[in-house]
Amino acid sequence: MDNLNNPKKITIKINGQVKTFKDGTLVDSKPAAAAEPEESFDWILPEEDEESERKVPEIKKPKPGFFSFGNGWITPNKKKPIVFLQTYLIPIICAVIIGTSLGFIVLKTIAGTATTSGTQPYERETVPTEKSGKMADTGKEKKAAAAVTEIKTYLVQGGIFTTKEAAAEIQQQVAEKNVPAEIFKQDDQFVLYLGASNTLEESKKLAVFLKTFGVDVFWKEVNIKSGANEKEQKILGDMVPVYQQLTQDSSAQLLGSDSKLNQEKIDKQLASLKTEVKNASSASLSDAYNQLTAAAELHRQYQSSQEKTQLLQTQDKLLMFLQNYQK
Repeated sequence: MDNLNNPKKITIKINGQVKTFKDGTLVDSKPAAAAEPEESFDWILPEEDEESERKVPEIKKPKPGFFSFGNGWITPNKKKPIVFLQTYLIPIICAVIIGTSLGFIVLKTIAGTATTSGTQPYERETVPTEKSGKMADTGKEKKAAAAVTEIKTYLVQGGIFTTKEAAAEIQQQVAEKNVPAEIFKQDDQFVLYLGASNTLEESKKLAVFLKTFGVDVFWKEVNIKSGANEKEQKILGDMVPVYQQLTQDSSAQLLGSDSKLNQEKIDKQLASLKTEVKNASSASLSDAYNQLTAAAELHRQYQSSQEKTQLLQTQDKLLMFLQNYQK
């Protein structure tokens, strides 16, 4: 009960003074009695200083590197200069050098093979310029004529036989049908030829035409080699263009084409060869010339008569020219 009527006092110590409060009113203030020193501590707050503020550096993750040809591994922190020649041209240059080297080796190999395999036979296809009287004395024509050792022509074949007698029997049967037929010895066989032309396609057409006479035919390319000496080969080489012109025109006319032969030119070419053939004193050379002259005359007669028998005879004379060329 006394406590209800006697409110409590509050005593506090402020700056070394003991103060007593009652009902919120200061009622007493006196110095504090000496006592044991009390433990105390002071709060020290740092002063705000903008200069003392430290910024925490931002940690960035390193970017992934990449590999560059000629520069190795490149990272963002340690970049190497990318040189255009290194990155693009070096592989191209290497490829060009390697390819050129391989190509040179292959070329040398092919050239060596071609050299060891021998030279290709000369084929005279051009017609010499017109000559009046004596032949033009040009070094190129003489060299070309002397180089002729064989003629490449396209013939219609009538059969291949192991003996000349068997070939002669078929030759007679074919000749009775007014079809040209001449026997050639090739290696160890005897071949019967029925016609001549200047291209493989034309020889095929000529074979189809001759088949209408009831004979067996086959067309192919044939190389007729010459057995003449160097002097005779030169004269034979000058005959070859005449043979080619007569062969082309006679086979074309047998197939229904118009003549494109310059007969006057053929006559001049044969006339220029006459003296040389006579001076050569060779039987096979003389026979070859005579067969070629006879073929030219038969071809001339056909232009007036238009009888195909004369064209067939022209073809036969041309085959006989090849026979003498082969001797």
